[in-house]
Amino acid sequence: MDPRKFYGGIHTIIQEFPNGSTDDELSDDDDYRRRAKKRPLVILSESDSDTEDDIPLSELPSTSSRANRNAKPRWRDGFLEKTETEIQFLGNTSLPADIMQLKTPVQFFKYLFTDDMFHYITQETLKYAVEKRPEKPMIVTSADIEQFVGICLMMSIIQLPSTRDYWSSVLGHPKVNSFMFCNRFEEIKLFLHFNDDSQPKFPKIGLAMILSINSGHFLSKLENDY
Repeated sequence: MDPRKFYGGIHTIIQEFPNGSTDDELSDDDDYRRRAKKRPLVILSESDSDTEDDIPLSELPSTSSRANRNAKPRWRDGFLEKTETEIQFLGNTSLPADIMQLKTPVQFFKYLFTDDMFHYITQETLKYAVEKRPEKPMIVTSADIEQFVGICLMMSIIQLPSTRDYWSSVLGHPKVNSFMFCNRFEEIKLFLHFNDDSQPKFPKIGLAMILSINSGHFLSKLENDY
């Protein structure tokens, strides 16, 4: 919309001065004010064709529709309630027989993290330890890796300020310090490795070892069983 039509045309106000007026006649302020009141005003419109200025305000488009679009919704109790039939799961709830035989948390854990996975991590850790410290390679077994993972899970549940606090005489926890010495734990953590370095490198750090374990062991286990 043309702003000139909305706010009205621009008008020019010209004050006509009487013929023959001189500077002496306009020097007196009082005389100038009296003469200014008597001078006629001539109004020049910018365009005589602007007829929209004469439209009454009642006939102009209303802004109520825009206000309705910005109105916030009103929530009511029970609007999202569903019946038991609507939320009932209709898929297959049956599980393989070997899963139904699992009873303890350790059995569920070992079902996904198999002996093959721990053996793979052990072999990669040994190779990495020989590569980084050939003069004194670390000796580690699959049982050591299992204990290491178990200690990490326990640390995620019972959290202390630092790793060595779990072997402290004051803050130490028997579920940790009774299974592995602190130096042994930190040595395994130093050389723990998941990726075969002889394979092509991945562009992102850490992505290779995640894909190597998941695609070779973890995901294949789920795909075969489900």
